[in-house]
Amino acid sequence: MKKAFTLTELVIVVAIIAITSVFSFGVWRYGLVKAEFDGVVSEIIGIFQDARGYAVKNVEVGGANNAVYIVANVGGVVTLSGDVSGVLDTYDFTDVVEFSSDWESYYEAPYADFSVLGGGDLEFTMSSVKGDMSQDIIVHDLSGIAEEE
Repeated sequence: MKKAFTLTELVIVVAIIAITSVFSFGVWRYGLVKAEFDGVVSEIIGIFQDARGYAVKNVEVGGANNAVYIVANVGGVVTLSGDVSGVLDTYDFTDVVEFSSDWESYYEAPYADFSVLGGGDLEFTMSSVKGDMSQDIIVHDLSGIAEEE
């Protein structure tokens, strides 16, 4: 006599696979959002590093030697600019994160002296617009180095 699966056994296996898929999809989706958010955090830190590097090297960027490099955020759009050459790069993060406040920072060549209006460290929080995630960023006033807090 041949042995085979019954219809009931097959339905149970399909139901288990469907339930597992539903839960796996939620975890997978969260992983995608988390990866995108972490990428933006790294990119923001990289923008500060670029500005600091330009100020230290004082290289010709955008057709001019800038004495000051500016990193500014207005409504989720971050710009890297020079005092002479104007905007060097623009980054629109509005579809991924929102910032706790607008800010503007300065790196002065040739030693990358860092400053913000009001003095001190620059501190702000980034929150994901797609999930329940946030990250504090601090840019130290003595070094001008940005890092996750």
